[in-house]
Parts: sequence; C-alpha cells; structure tokens
Amino acid sequence: MFNATSNPTTNATTKATTKATTKATTKLATSNTKLKQLSGVRSLATLVLALLPALAAVAGEKDFHAGELIPQFGRIADVPDAKPLQTDTRLKLAIDIVEGGKEGVINSKFQTAASFLNLQHANGIPADQIDIALVVHGPAHRDLLVNKAYGAANPNAEILAALQEHGVKVFYCGQSAVYRDVTKNDLLPGVEITHSATTTHVLLQQQGYALRP
Repeated sequence: MFNATSNPTTNATTKATTKATTKATTKLATSNTKLKQLSGVRSLATLVLALLPALAAVAGEKDFHAGELIPQFGRIADVPDAKPLQTDTRLKLAIDIVEGGKEGVINSKFQTAASFLNLQHANGIPADQIDIALVVHGPAHRDLLVNKAYGAANPNAEILAALQEHGVKVFYCGQSAVYRDVTKNDLLPGVEITHSATTTHVLLQQQGYALRP
C-alpha cells in the first residue's frame, strides 16, 4: 500500500515550503517593526517642528522689560544693533483698531501704542515729539466703554488713561456709534466721536500720520 507521508520528495517539498513561509513571515515582521520605528521618529520630528515657534517665543520673552515712560504697560526690548534715531525726530502714528480685546484682557493695539511710546522714549525721543492717534471702530468699541456699559470692570480703562496722559488721542467712529447705539455717556473720558473711522484716517494722513493697520 502506498503511503504519501513516507515519500521523500513530498517531505522535502513540505520542508522547503515551511522554511520559505517562516522566512517570509520573519521578514514581514521585521519590516513592520522598522516601519513602526520610522513612523515614531517621524512623529517625534513633526512634534519638535511644531513646538519650535512656541519654544522660540518663550525664549524671547525674557528680553522684554518695562519701559520708563509707561512702566505698567507696553513692554519693550533693547535693540543695540539698530541705528540710533535723531533726538529731534518727530513721529506721527495712527493705529487702526477694529478687533476687540478678549474678555477681561487689554486690547493688544493699546499695548502697541504704549510700547511705541516707551521704545521711542528709550531712544531719546521726548514724548511731546510723538503724536499717536487710536482710531477705533467695529467690535473694538466695547474696549472704550465705561464699566456700566461694558458690563464689568473694563480692563482697558487704566491703559487708555495712561496713554492720554502722554498726548495719545482716542477717536471712535461715529458710524459705529450710531449702529451700536453708543452715546458719549457710554464712553471712557477723553474718547472723541468722529464722523467715521475712514474720515478720521483721511484727515490724519493729510496731517502726516503714518498708518499702522
């Protein structure tokens, strides 16, 4: 009687097939391991690249300090490599402000104005040679409101008062005021309602103000 299991040819073929299958399985497993390792490296690299801007931002904050003119607002950094300004330089800056600050946070454009004053003061430019106009319209109107109209303590009140002490003018778009039903009594002291933000910018540019969007 013929017994297939005792056939030398069949046994050799079976062993060869098993060996080849085992080898292929091992190779596939090794490849999968390498792919996982490569994927992990790529993920780590992607994470590092994503964090670099944040790390750089944190690293640079230590270089900023309070200015002497308005120390509580508008931090600045010294730039020793910059060309010094002439002490008789006259600067006129109009800052357009349409985006309101976050709840309970000072509007960043107001901080920009304070920084500009502090920086020029550090460069030897007297405050009376610096003219700054804040042109407020759109959603930013809320940052100009008295506490009652704001609905809480307006965090911008102190910085606006400090800026005005150094000659900064604050203009509020009359078109926005009418649209939002805002009256003079709703606004912080010193805020002037104009015909429109666009009209104000045109007049300021005719007077030599540079626009800071």
